[in-house]
Amino acid sequence: MSYRKKRRISLRKKRKGNFLKLFIFLTAIMLSVYYFWGTDSGVIPQVKDVVQSMDKNMEESPMDSLVEPQLVNQQEVVEKARVPIEENDNNKKRINKTPVKLSGVKMAICIDDAGRDLETQSAYEELGVPITLAVMPNEPYTREAAASWHAKGLPVIIHQPMESISGVGMEPIVLLTQMDENSIRKMIRESIRQIPEARGMNNHQGSKATADFRVMDIVMSEMASQNMFFFDSATNSVTEVAHAADMHGVLHARNNLFVDNSSDVDDICQMIREAADRAKKNGQIIIIGHCRPNTVTAFQKMIPQLQKEGIEFVSLSDLVQ
Repeated sequence: MSYRKKRRISLRKKRKGNFLKLFIFLTAIMLSVYYFWGTDSGVIPQVKDVVQSMDKNMEESPMDSLVEPQLVNQQEVVEKARVPIEENDNNKKRINKTPVKLSGVKMAICIDDAGRDLETQSAYEELGVPITLAVMPNEPYTREAAASWHAKGLPVIIHQPMESISGVGMEPIVLLTQMDENSIRKMIRESIRQIPEARGMNNHQGSKATADFRVMDIVMSEMASQNMFFFDSATNSVTEVAHAADMHGVLHARNNLFVDNSSDVDDICQMIREAADRAKKNGQIIIIGHCRPNTVTAFQKMIPQLQKEGIEFVSLSDLVQ
């Protein structure tokens, strides 16, 4: 066989081998593409899942407002999905600006130090919610304050001055831990005589007195005899109020938050907001403010907002146990 003939035969075999290799290579690519697109594994199916999830969350949007994602990695698509949706003409319909209303969330407000400022008290009377007024005995407007509040159908309690640990700034007439039983009973009865509208009592200051079981036992005995409840203002984390009240069958409750330790209106609003957040978490809250102009201004701002959010304002007596 000549050299040229052998050469032609060799070239034919080589071409056939190359075609075979190319066929196998293309077949492998086609199978890979089919497998890649046709199963639940791989990046592209995961991207499709993310986009479908986005569609479900925005199903009320016009479809032309959705931008079809390019072939990108899954993380990029997820990050795009986290971007807050801004209001525009296309998506106004699906944005609900009305706050979600809650069910059964209660807030009780007690306003301390009444009997000194009738003008601020009158502003509280106009808020339209059942705020409990804690009226101090032995003040210039004790009788007027209690009578006016009661005439509006609003609840009154006695804001009884009691001994504090520091002893700083105590009232001239104050219940002291060193008093004997008869003196304590006499003082409590005099306070009740001055404020007959009262349905209960809380302590003004009193961080020392409320931690003294003997004193609280006597006070609760008087509360029981008058069918009154006791509200612990929580001026001390250590207290005998609940112990003594339970022994005498007296209903009681404890303050959860003072909202006006600052006199700044914005600060007070922030504290009222904190109270609302706690109420939403726990179902209810009892707070204390004071009969001061800036505090009533803060409540004037915040109460309508909280009502829109579904918070129900109740009397303090509704939350005693």
